[in-house]
Amino acid sequence: MPPTKVIRNSGTKLGKGPKLTVDFIDSGQGNAVLVTYPNGNYMLVDCGSQATSTTGWPFTHVQNYITSVTGGNAISCVVLSHGDDDHTAFIPHIAEATRPTYVHYGGSISEYSKEVQDWIAKQEGQKGQFVYKYKKDTCISQPDADFASETTPGEAWTMVLSASFGKSPNSKSIVLMIRFGEHTVILPGDADTTTETFILGKVPKKLLNRSTVLMPGHHGAFESTGAAWAKRLDPDVDVISASGTNKAYAHPSCATIKLLEEYCLAGALSHDVICSDGKGSDFKRSATVESVLTTATNGDVRFVSDGTNWKLMASSTSADELAQEQPHPLLRSMVTNAPWTRRPADRQLAVRVQGPVPGLGPLAEPEVHAAMPGAPNGSPSTPGP
Repeated sequence: MPPTKVIRNSGTKLGKGPKLTVDFIDSGQGNAVLVTYPNGNYMLVDCGSQATSTTGWPFTHVQNYITSVTGGNAISCVVLSHGDDDHTAFIPHIAEATRPTYVHYGGSISEYSKEVQDWIAKQEGQKGQFVYKYKKDTCISQPDADFASETTPGEAWTMVLSASFGKSPNSKSIVLMIRFGEHTVILPGDADTTTETFILGKVPKKLLNRSTVLMPGHHGAFESTGAAWAKRLDPDVDVISASGTNKAYAHPSCATIKLLEEYCLAGALSHDVICSDGKGSDFKRSATVESVLTTATNGDVRFVSDGTNWKLMASSTSADELAQEQPHPLLRSMVTNAPWTRRPADRQLAVRVQGPVPGLGPLAEPEVHAAMPGAPNGSPSTPGP
């Protein structure tokens, strides 16, 4: 079930109108983000784990969570930031993602597993579905309705800040911005500092200034979330999805968390975060009242916005509490075996834009694969990826 423990809010109660909800689902060492738009449509941004089995805890938890939010209703849009299994492995098996209207994927199709490639190909062959792949170094700093949310006033706008940039699978990640009223959410996949620099040079400053929620790239890795990126975004809240157990990856980085604490809001409910000083180092857990959360210690995280006010909730404030509340083998291992060091908290929608949008550039279209009107299923309008 979605979390209800309030970690922080904007200071004012949420209104009664439509809301944007972003669920950062705990998938162990992986990413899975479910967006519920104010119009009621759902978008799934990445869905995978290093534990790729569909019988293990990560998949079972993610599937159950998605069903609890959607009620079993179909997901309208699926975004695959890039091809890594820890971002994509569950997608072919999610019941609600059998036939999304829109599919977007970053990087080359060859960078995806055979199973995910087959799933993408199946979507391309269906009438009324649209699969988008992105040309090299794409930046579309204007809202696009092909993410299942209208681009009319009062709706949540989704934009592609970067896609298929650079040469590495990580740098090619689709980087999304979702804007609803006064609030913005940044979802960068595994984008690294080179992608961040690309975006900073392409996207108008006023569009990036003072984001509300940032999901730090690459699970909070040292190679992502550079100083210039953090300063420009100046995020109020940061949510890192990582298991906090794999010393070979060292996700998240203590340096990244320290940097983010310079910008995020203080005054959160005291909670634990976990980080590493580098590959091979032991993970360290510490208490904080800064608005930085890690799924390893806080479980599922939910952000809700009415466009003016927001609320941040989590399943837990510590890994010890989380391990008692749910059968999470990774967390049980962390609590039992990890040589933690503790410190006290030291600081308190299918319609295009009607007319130009102030401050936003012209909309460039990615390449689209869809069945041609009147053509039999499986007849693409353009060559396949």
